[in-house]
Amino acid sequence: MTPNINLENLQAEISDTNAPSDYLPVKTNYNECNWNIVAGYFLSFACGVELNKYSKEDLEQDCKDELLSRQVSEEYFGVLRKAYFETDGYLNLAPKNLLLHTQDDQKSKVNSASKKVATALSTLLGDQEIQLSNAEDNHFIAELISSTLASKFTQKSQNGRPKPYLPFLYERFLGDLCFLIKKPTYFVENIANLLALYNFLHISQLALNLKEWKSGEPSSKPLFFIIENERVSSERSNVIDMGWNSFASASRNLFPILSILQTIQSKDNKKPLWQLFIEINASAEKQKYIDAIDDFSSRFIEARKLRNMTFEASTNVEESIEQLVDLALAQFDKRFADPSTTRYQANEKVVAALKEHTAKGFVKARGRIGNILVLSLDNLLLLTNLIIGTRNQLRFDELIDEFKGRGIYFDESSEEKLIEIFERIGNVERKSDSGDDLNVRQTI
Repeated sequence: MTPNINLENLQAEISDTNAPSDYLPVKTNYNECNWNIVAGYFLSFACGVELNKYSKEDLEQDCKDELLSRQVSEEYFGVLRKAYFETDGYLNLAPKNLLLHTQDDQKSKVNSASKKVATALSTLLGDQEIQLSNAEDNHFIAELISSTLASKFTQKSQNGRPKPYLPFLYERFLGDLCFLIKKPTYFVENIANLLALYNFLHISQLALNLKEWKSGEPSSKPLFFIIENERVSSERSNVIDMGWNSFASASRNLFPILSILQTIQSKDNKKPLWQLFIEINASAEKQKYIDAIDDFSSRFIEARKLRNMTFEASTNVEESIEQLVDLALAQFDKRFADPSTTRYQANEKVVAALKEHTAKGFVKARGRIGNILVLSLDNLLLLTNLIIGTRNQLRFDELIDEFKGRGIYFDESSEEKLIEIFERIGNVERKSDSGDDLNVRQTI
């Protein structure tokens, strides 16, 4: 297998700017996204279709023309207009109707930021393309509106989608998404929440795994959450030390490393750093890649005017990549960065955006304890339903393992709180006082 290292990029003059990564859901400037627009773009990527300059008003007029041609009166269409087009009714008729959110040109900055988030989420799809169906109870009018919109879709190229960085999360996300697709009405109601949840799980697990590229394929790393409204004491060290604080520290590596990874690869075949390391190591021409990376690193020090950083020729692939990663991080570190620029501030903006936007709804301040990660009841129940999936029920300990597989860890106190919540809802069957003998059922 030929490593996806772009030798032309490595040999070219080093740009003064850092390449935005497809894996990163935020930019250094505007990042206020709209989750409905995110859902629209995500479905566009996932289904391989797109809308081009087709507004809600266009859809309304096309539906009106079609209905009038079928002898529907102007008066009756007025009733339909109030029911579907003066509300969001036309969007909720079928999953694919959400693509109309991508046509909101009135909020160009929000649209752009939302598309960036959807692009990052699409890396969780791998090369998969999904098929959506209409709502279970669609009637004639709903079918007409949905089919009219669908007739305006054009095929979208899937080339260039990066390989999933986190295979373990890719498998779970695809499974959750495929189950949700089978329930179109539930899909429309919950897809925005699911994407917001996975957006944070993806970037947090990516941050925790990023510097372990030498260890091979990533695995789920402990990241502790509490349940919404749960009390926290200072004795709960996992929640405090291996929750928000753990992610906040690791998030500083995201922009520097992902940016340099984007720079050295081919545009249409991007891969994770851990996979790139494996492929270069296995290549018969690995010395060629070592030399190319070393040459880039040597010129990078000069181009970025890094202080207290010296180039050293590498004796193996690991050393060449390690030096490149160190330099990528150094350019945003005041100890090494060029004092005549404010380049280091770019990474601060990304870190701030991750807290303000990506982690929004998942991080809460708890007085002296500081920030902690919180899972809302809505997200808890949504994910529980998706994990149980087509099964009637699941053992509580197996459910906990599936949460961990998605990057959500609970300490013993939170597990007890979970059982209390499930019992209050009435979706559990207890065979003993032990969580091992507790079965959790669907709530859909």
